[in-house]
Amino acid sequence: MAELVNDPKIVSPFLPSLLHFASVKVAIQLFNNFDIETLNTAFTEIKHGNSSSSKEGGNSTSSKEDGNSSSSKEGGQDNYEAMKAKEHLLFIPAHLREKVLETDKGLNYSLWRWQKDHSKIISLEDIECTLYWRSDGTINAVKAAEQLVLDESIDITTRFEIACMYCFEKSVKNLWVEMQASRVTYITADNSAARFWIRWMSDGSRVPWTRAILEYVDPFRIRNLRFSCFFHLLQPKDRQKFLYSLQFTAEDDFRFCLYSMTKEEEEEMLASEATRFFLLHLRWPLQSLFLQTVEKTWDFIGNGLFQFLFDIISNYNIIWQDFDYHKLYQDFWNRRPNRLMESTEERPCFKKRIDVYFVKIGRKRKVDKQTD
Repeated sequence: MAELVNDPKIVSPFLPSLLHFASVKVAIQLFNNFDIETLNTAFTEIKHGNSSSSKEGGNSTSSKEDGNSSSSKEGGQDNYEAMKAKEHLLFIPAHLREKVLETDKGLNYSLWRWQKDHSKIISLEDIECTLYWRSDGTINAVKAAEQLVLDESIDITTRFEIACMYCFEKSVKNLWVEMQASRVTYITADNSAARFWIRWMSDGSRVPWTRAILEYVDPFRIRNLRFSCFFHLLQPKDRQKFLYSLQFTAEDDFRFCLYSMTKEEEEEMLASEATRFFLLHLRWPLQSLFLQTVEKTWDFIGNGLFQFLFDIISNYNIIWQDFDYHKLYQDFWNRRPNRLMESTEERPCFKKRIDVYFVKIGRKRKVDKQTD
């Protein structure tokens, strides 16, 4: 563990393991064909010994006398989808199925996160858009944005805002010219990124926008801007201006900014706002890095944050189910330094919650062993 502590930086770019890479590749195929509820149903039935084929499912559905009713048709379709999902899952080695299912849940989280990050500009649930997946199982938001900006079926003001958000200089200029030529009325009141670009163009684009952003942008008010598009281009002294704003940006945007920080910048950010940093490493796809990251950063974890992280881990196990949060909970507890051990003993309510949760973990594992 000493090697981790002596790393020059706290955060390094995430390099997926071969298992992670393979799980993502397989899970994407499942993601493209089945919703998560269908996969959960199929996985549970296989786990309990029901792995009948789709042909058997199809015959049983068609033999029902009330097959013309809408509920029967829906039930039959659900059964058919579950059977098809089982066929796909059965091609996966039994000891890897749960990992692939967790990965599929991670993909669903990435999709939900991507849609939410753009919800103030566009309802992505209603748009047909090719999803560009990275090997780590997250959506390449920049490539997706490039596609959206070129999609003329989308309102031009929306495309302009996306271009502003992602700092697509050429697209920003071209769309603005087109909007002016078409006499499109555009109000920037709710979009600080668009205000920056319009001001820069109105001033004649005399200096590179990466310099203008230092002068024009108020870091305490800027929203709807992808900092990772320019953060790595700035000098460390200029990046200081935006460290505070990073706590409000999208998860993947925050993550890529972290990768370009110096260790001093990482420590400064942790000293002022550590919560966002640790939450990032408790969400897909970085959960596997949480413990080794914690080993480098115990000095930034006080009693309050320590308790908060335990509560978050227990909640994530219920909400996301895309990782073995039970094991993470135990490992995090077992690795706590002496000062946090002592403080826990002084907080009986917190200690009681920990004990109750460990009992729940034990019961669940006992049930899992009985069903395997």
